[in-house]
Amino acid sequence: MGLGEPKYQINLTRFNGVWGRPQRDGPALRAITLMTYINYLLDNNGMAKAKNVIWPIVQNDLNYVAEYWSGIGYDLWEEVAGLSFFTIQSQHRALLEGSQMAKRLGYTCAACDSQSPQLACFLANNFWNASANHIIANIQTPTGFARSGIDSNYLLGATENFDIDGSCDNAYYQPCSSRVLASHKAYVDSFRSIYPINAGKNSSAAVATGRYPEDSYYGGNPWYICTLNAAEVLYDAAAQFRRQGQLTIDSTSLSFFQQIYPSAAVGTYNAPQGSGDRGIWGSSKSGERTWGSPSRWGAGQWSGNEKGEGQNENGGNSYNQANNANNGSAAFTDILGAMTNYADGFVSLVRQYTPTNGSFSEQYNKTTGEPLSAWALTWSFASFVTMSQRRSGEYPASWGLKNAPATPSTCSTAGSGPESYAPATAAGAPTVDMSCSVQITFHVNASTNFGTNIYVSGNIPALGNWSPSYEPMTPPSYPIWEAIVQAPPNTVVSYSYVQQNPTNYAFEQGNRTITTPACGDGRVQLSTQDSIRAPGTTITENYCNPDVTHCW
Repeated sequence: MGLGEPKYQINLTRFNGVWGRPQRDGPALRAITLMTYINYLLDNNGMAKAKNVIWPIVQNDLNYVAEYWSGIGYDLWEEVAGLSFFTIQSQHRALLEGSQMAKRLGYTCAACDSQSPQLACFLANNFWNASANHIIANIQTPTGFARSGIDSNYLLGATENFDIDGSCDNAYYQPCSSRVLASHKAYVDSFRSIYPINAGKNSSAAVATGRYPEDSYYGGNPWYICTLNAAEVLYDAAAQFRRQGQLTIDSTSLSFFQQIYPSAAVGTYNAPQGSGDRGIWGSSKSGERTWGSPSRWGAGQWSGNEKGEGQNENGGNSYNQANNANNGSAAFTDILGAMTNYADGFVSLVRQYTPTNGSFSEQYNKTTGEPLSAWALTWSFASFVTMSQRRSGEYPASWGLKNAPATPSTCSTAGSGPESYAPATAAGAPTVDMSCSVQITFHVNASTNFGTNIYVSGNIPALGNWSPSYEPMTPPSYPIWEAIVQAPPNTVVSYSYVQQNPTNYAFEQGNRTITTPACGDGRVQLSTQDSIRAPGTTITENYCNPDVTHCW
């Protein structure tokens, strides 16, 4: 699983229990984070460290993204196998930013250059549900997977990959794009009737929101992360409209705008004359500041009622809508004012359900508003910080979306092919054996009951040397289970599938054998038609040594 492995023990050994793996957003997000650090180093005489210590880590992650981006993985909630909007959007950013970063360091990233346009093509053409007017959070999901596709996944993707210089067209799903704003409406509306704490709020009010409407974890509740992010998306969108000096309402986004500004109509609204001057925004190392000064936003507290300023008694928007001429500057200002007030309503809800000590848990109860689940959750605190920065007009510097190459007319999902990887030893990575290995993809058809899992065990270290629980398999297309391992070339690999019930491991009857090819002669992928054989001896120990015990 390598760089896509989601979980390790505190002693740096891999967690081999059942988990959603691989998680292909990890390498992309790590690369994005470290490239932010590289930018800091380059601005502070840190070229040597950037090139010798940090870039080798980033390069491995970028190569992984380029090679495996189209492979099935798990979403950011670690629940759904498929291709996730959040992951694909983050992978596109990582490769596009990586291409530009490589040039800044005096290198090239051929894998970035070849695959970022393909990711852009795939993103633009595969996640939009035109009939329902919203983004689909996960595609290529297992047979029988049934959700609406509405998920904070896609709004988190829009804020994670926000670029103040990004275009508002629908190609890249920036916060100001019609598709993201329409999806925001679909997302928020999906929670209006399912959480009791939202009762009594009208259809234009901000409400408490969770991960996705079908969520049942802890009974299905609002999350601080998700409610805060619902506000952040709108602050980002408003900043982009101001930066560009205009906003366009089309048939896709019309329902969103009419929800917050009823007299909105299809057309282009221009900013007041002169407001496009960059000097009106001001600028800083961290990025652009929004045009005008934030209103009704106190230092660390709200200066209005608990429902948020600009909202009526039921939480609805009461912003001035006197001037709605399509090309009038007053309408542009009023619409963005309404958008900001609507966003403020989500933050006001979070304030209402935040304990007096200011701590954020993972969730808050859908009926009482009491904090639930993981307490003092870092992600929740981070969501508040980024939301607050956006509301006060502080934005990260552009990551170069405006420099994206042309999107191809036909998408390819082939990936870049096998890439080269090297341990980033200067950053503290251990020296590992980088000799040639052969990738084996194990497949087996196995129907299981809830709580039962499938492993593959065998005679090589990558298969645990017959430890029954070493290599967990995942069901990307249940009942087909899959595991991918690296094996030495020209080697006879003996292996067996293992069924794990809550406490016992049962090896199938008989072991299987495959001989790996020589270096460079390709990968091995086993048939998905293979079925697990009837279990033989039940193994209750933590391992099975075939020299001592007959395990199959």
